[in-house]
Amino acid sequence: MEIQTDALLLARLVLAAVFLLAGVAKLADLAGSRAAIIAFGLPKSLAPSLGVALPVIELLVALAIIPVATARLASIAAIGLLAIFIAGISSLMIRGREAECHCFGQLHSSRVGWPTLIRNVVLAVVAIVVITGAETPGFAEGIAAFSRFEIVGFAVGLSTLAILCATAWFIFHLLRQHGRLLLRLDTLEQQLVSRGIIVNPAMAGSPDGLAVGVEAPRFALPGIDGVSRTLEELLEAARPLLLVFSHPGCPPCNSMLPALRAWQVAHESSLTLAFVSQGTAESNLAATELGIEHILLQKDSEIANSYEVYGTPNAVLVSPGGLIASMVVQGELAIRALVESTVSTAQSDASALEVSAKEF
Repeated sequence: MEIQTDALLLARLVLAAVFLLAGVAKLADLAGSRAAIIAFGLPKSLAPSLGVALPVIELLVALAIIPVATARLASIAAIGLLAIFIAGISSLMIRGREAECHCFGQLHSSRVGWPTLIRNVVLAVVAIVVITGAETPGFAEGIAAFSRFEIVGFAVGLSTLAILCATAWFIFHLLRQHGRLLLRLDTLEQQLVSRGIIVNPAMAGSPDGLAVGVEAPRFALPGIDGVSRTLEELLEAARPLLLVFSHPGCPPCNSMLPALRAWQVAHESSLTLAFVSQGTAESNLAATELGIEHILLQKDSEIANSYEVYGTPNAVLVSPGGLIASMVVQGELAIRALVESTVSTAQSDASALEVSAKEF
């Protein structure tokens, strides 16, 4: 019984430590928390309030899970939060989107994936153990058997776990079918665009990003060669600047690296393309080996956040005058469409200027 009591106390301490650390770290990095909320697909209008509410709730759970009187109630709240996290992570993984979890603010922020999902499932199991365990006073007094209330709590915990597993299974299969349908619709959409029946919707951008026409945020970022480059230096050639935001751990980003290099070579005279990534020079070795120029490394996602770009691969166009010239576009097809549109416009403007010069 003492071993069981120690295990329950340890489980409560683990949950309290995790939620306390997560809550404090998120409050210390509210910008990152808001960015993560948007990256998970929630409306931007909810990000400010949820960015504060989520860490506050985590702190309340951490504080309430230590006292025996509130441990079970706090564990139920913890399972509710973890169930939401599990559903959001599963949705991102099934849709093939990449995002930073910002689970522990700037202390530790990893890409959403299997490790993140497994960690939340394990924490949910720990919370269920706390719910189904006997109260500390009962153990201290040497109670040799579960009470009726404890048996009911154990059954409720097992039922909750079963419901969570069934819900995760249902969501997985539902979103997989939804993903197949979206792929078919994308194929049909591309065929309609190629035949000129509809306008490419990728050029409409996404709800993310700064408003077109506002001044682009200034930055100075170290290049992969160690030399710092600023926005002003990238605009010195008086050409439009395409900022492509990427991450070395993002499979869609890595698959489009050859296309990025091809665009740089083919449109060198019409467009400047800068590759804004994260990590170290070694983790971006694939981009270096392809000869991609202007590889800039942000420490976390501070530059992406300043441009209100959430997720990868995303891109935004900056005019030669330093103003935002497009909405944020996501994915290789949308970025390719933005490149082609920008180059076509630049070439048309150059031709018109040449004709005007000749007439003059």
